[in-house]
Formats: sequence, C-alpha cells, structure tokens
Amino acid sequence: MDKEIGRRLRELRKAKKLSQETMAQLLHVSVNHYGYVERGERSLSLDKLILLAEMYQVSLDYLVFGKQQDP
Repeated sequence: MDKEIGRRLRELRKAKKLSQETMAQLLHVSVNHYGYVERGERSLSLDKLILLAEMYQVSLDYLVFGKQQDP
C-alpha cells in the first residue's frame, strides 16, 4: 500500500480520536496489520477501503489518490 494512503488514514483516524486497536477491530484485522497499513507496508482490500471512506465521509478517490471532491 502506498505510504500516502496510510498517512491519510492515520490523519483521519486521529481527527476522530480513534485508536489503532479500534480500527483493527472494526476492520477485522490485527492491530499489527493496521499499523503496517498506516505505515504503507501492507494493504487493505477494496471492501475495507470503501468501509473506511464511508465511515470517514470521504471519497474513495481521496483515500487512494488524495483527490479532493469538486464543489
């Protein structure tokens, strides 16, 4: 997974004041795996990325490419 995707996920998680443990439980992955995702060393499946986009109320384009939605 791209390090920028992990960086965006970390920023969104911290903005919601959520722990890596909480995110790992929500996604049904280990805490270690989620930590690797935020560091860009592992990836998440498309369905998990879609779940995160919905949860954070951002587009999948933002999570994956960093593109902001047009007004």
